Amino acid sequence: MVQSNSTGTFSTGTLPNSDKLVLKELIENKEGLCAKTLLKLTNLPRRTLYNALERLTGKRIIERISLI
Repeated sequence: MVQSNSTGTFSTGTLPNSDKLVLKELIENKEGLCAKTLLKLTNLPRRTLYNALERLTGKRIIERISLI
């Protein structure tokens, strides 16, 4: 859960390495990526990738996941 601290900034806690890896790829590829491409770039198992995307969306770090 996102909580504000005394300085008014927000803390999301620490992220698992898989989440950091997915976030890094999304930042580097601002035009967007499909799950298939993310799987290749991160070498993560499919379930791990989708769990990471769920956590990042739940913490409001990423905003939108489009299913095609």
